[in-house]
Amino acid sequence: MKEYVEWMNVHFAVKWKHSCGECHVVDSKGQEYSAAVMDGKVMGHLLCRVIGCNLDIIGINTKFCINHAGLKGKCIISGCANQKRERENSFDYQPLSCKEAEHMEAVRKFFSDPSTTSEKTAKKYGGKTRVSVGHVKDDERNYKEFGFCYSPFDRFLPGVFLVVWSCGHIMDIGKMYSFESNKFITGFLCQTFMRLDEYPTFMFYDKACVFVRTLKNGAQQNKLLHKMLYQKIIWVVDRFHFRNHSRRDRFCMENYDARSFARLYQGNKPLFNTSAAEQCAGWFEKMGHILRYLDPLQADFFLFSKVDMRNE
Repeated sequence: MKEYVEWMNVHFAVKWKHSCGECHVVDSKGQEYSAAVMDGKVMGHLLCRVIGCNLDIIGINTKFCINHAGLKGKCIISGCANQKRERENSFDYQPLSCKEAEHMEAVRKFFSDPSTTSEKTAKKYGGKTRVSVGHVKDDERNYKEFGFCYSPFDRFLPGVFLVVWSCGHIMDIGKMYSFESNKFITGFLCQTFMRLDEYPTFMFYDKACVFVRTLKNGAQQNKLLHKMLYQKIIWVVDRFHFRNHSRRDRFCMENYDARSFARLYQGNKPLFNTSAAEQCAGWFEKMGHILRYLDPLQADFFLFSKVDMRNE
């Protein structure tokens, strides 16, 4: 398993290299152009329970990374080195602190506070985990306010990021440790295209206008990045998400509307499927519950295997 994952991390670009008549088109002048779509999906395996730590866990039973393994079995309150107390009875569902009255009260207050026990939060504690970025950040802000040094619940990888050819063939998949940030996307795409040694002519992305603004603003600081991702690729907002973009944003309306690119249409018919990543993410969503309680190595093996099967 480990050997397979290590091999795939290095050679995936060659193994998944792809070209077909749906994603690579030749026009009447003999010019070839291609299209890819990218998107993030909230799903992933367990992460270290320490707030703000994005390292993988040592194992399912530990649920802490190698740097914080010493916190296993310790009181949840920051600065306390005591062991957690034992569960007193079947109704005692929060043995997270030591036996100090102040620490026990902090944990009790957390569970009884209205801001942490809304209907959606209660569902999470019952096993249904919320997945929005805002919810996760709010949760972790609450933990710090109550003086917790680690999460009272399991923490998960924020998501995976997909780059898909418009025919549905997966070009690359990566794990997001900091949600769908522009910093992550630029690093991920540079690594992908350097290994693949190929750039799509068009890249469809729901936040293309925002992403390109970031590239243009950082052009002086990183000219190589600007050249790789801005000068070689034409960025377009996919048709499904473009309707949700503000009409007052002239920069977006004038530069990222797919309808303004004649090469993307044959008459009135679109040449490329701009929802390929969304459709692929829907396929991935069915496996989300499986990934949640796999350790990082098992999760990588599972993802690579599934992508391999889909691409073949």
